[in-house]
Amino acid sequence: MQLHNKMQSTSLKYNYKRMLCMALVPVILSSFFAEDALASNSTLFAFHKEPNNRRLTKRSSRGQLLNSRRGSDDASESSDRYPGRSGGSKNSSQSPWIKYMQKFDIPRNHGSGIYVDLGGYESVGSKSYRMPVGKCPVVGKIIDLGNGADFLDPISSDDPSYRGLAFPETAVDSNIPTQPKTRGSSSASAAKLSPVSAKDLRRWGYEGNDVANCSEYASNLIPASDRSTKYRYPFVFDSDNQMCYILYSALQYNQRNRYCDNDGSSENGTSSLLCMKPYKSAEDAHLYYGSAKVDPDWEENCPMHPVRDAIFGKWSGGSCVAIAPAFQEYANSTEDCAAILFDNSATDLNIEAVNEDFNELKELTDGLKRLNMSKVANAIFSPLSNVAGTSRISRGVGMNWATYDKDSGMCALINETPNCLILNAGSIALTAIGSPLEYDAVNYPCHIDTNGYVEPRAKNTNKYLDVPFE
Repeated sequence: MQLHNKMQSTSLKYNYKRMLCMALVPVILSSFFAEDALASNSTLFAFHKEPNNRRLTKRSSRGQLLNSRRGSDDASESSDRYPGRSGGSKNSSQSPWIKYMQKFDIPRNHGSGIYVDLGGYESVGSKSYRMPVGKCPVVGKIIDLGNGADFLDPISSDDPSYRGLAFPETAVDSNIPTQPKTRGSSSASAAKLSPVSAKDLRRWGYEGNDVANCSEYASNLIPASDRSTKYRYPFVFDSDNQMCYILYSALQYNQRNRYCDNDGSSENGTSSLLCMKPYKSAEDAHLYYGSAKVDPDWEENCPMHPVRDAIFGKWSGGSCVAIAPAFQEYANSTEDCAAILFDNSATDLNIEAVNEDFNELKELTDGLKRLNMSKVANAIFSPLSNVAGTSRISRGVGMNWATYDKDSGMCALINETPNCLILNAGSIALTAIGSPLEYDAVNYPCHIDTNGYVEPRAKNTNKYLDVPFE
């Protein structure tokens, strides 16, 4: 496998690129791998150059923000506050919300699926494969595997119950020091390809926040069979242990009997190894699922925090008018509402299409069951792009916003991009991208001087509204 890894030059004296060739040492047996996928004599190239200049200074990681947020709500709201109240009259037709609400335009700022992100496709050799391209990381998104494994476990594990979607355990020999450099220390050391710590990424010259660095690192890894390809792997950043995981497969959703035999075994049935489904929960809010194309300024440009005491609306005639929900359901908590929202959010897969075929899945299944990494390597870029088929590309359009009313327990999902907020005590405005935790919510932006109201509407006949709240 050929990999590109951009790192900061260790010498301030030189500004030109230097190329370092390092031997790739698979931990699992190299004979399992296809020659064109990961040969034992393949190399890893690291291009040394001055890192790109960042417009903003390095921000704290979300894990650091969580530690400091208990002492002050200001830490989580700093990016959303502006000095003083917005100018203009309440009755002005000019919306005072334009700047604040820009981050909530998910189709523009994210531009790909959320529940399933397969919004792009690139060629590897003679075939085209779908890949995640979303520009915002999705907080709390995990892939639940039918074999019972953690999706962050290596895909190469001998035991099917520990076989996840992450990169095989692979180490590289390099001259990148694993400890702070001391006088006379110049010996080579071994470093893991994945997972890699946030500390190591910073030491290698990545200058963004931890999630942006993980995304940029993923963007520098390429398949060996086609060094000119633009195909890139997705990543997951764990803010609890400060580790960056590169996923070996972009697969996120396989359901129905074709994939799920419901017994989780490798002896009976071929589908449980590939049975998978994404979901979002409060317990996984420390994880960020993202593509190699995440915006370096995602903290500013993506809606990562719920807004308390707020309802989403559309600006009309000098006032913010609440958007009528496309779907409503009772939920026990803000976190449950966030999970419902995620399950119904924009997706790049036609979930209802029975004939949505991923042509490489049988080969991948056979390869995983027998640990035949040659077959795995040939199929792992699945799903195969079929532009003429039923594959859906959402471009981020869908039910991506919701309001949770803590008094009534109503979770109201909307499918229109909001451009203003209405002050409403006890409500929480959520997005499918952002944190599912009410604890992470920022205060309503009271500095924006505005009118807002909810229009009367006919009783909704949604079947869920007749279910007693529990």
